[in-house]
Amino acid sequence: MDKELKKLNRLIESNGKRLAVVQANQDGYLKRRAEIHNTQMLQMLTEFAVTPETLAELLKLSKTQSLPIHQPLLKGVPDHE
Repeated sequence: MDKELKKLNRLIESNGKRLAVVQANQDGYLKRRAEIHNTQMLQMLTEFAVTPETLAELLKLSKTQSLPIHQPLLKGVPDHE
């Protein structure tokens, strides 16, 4: 029984270390994904020349009502060119 407990303790410790590595990798992947997403959002806002004030207004409106889609935003979308 003592051998089995030692083996289980070793396995638990080993798994704990591997899980820590996997979790660290996962955290890094999530951070990188957020950075890429934020960069893409900033590029899109810059492309449409959205000012911080306009963005704040859109975010405020989006909480209370649906936002209209203006024709310039539909550029490149099939059936709206």
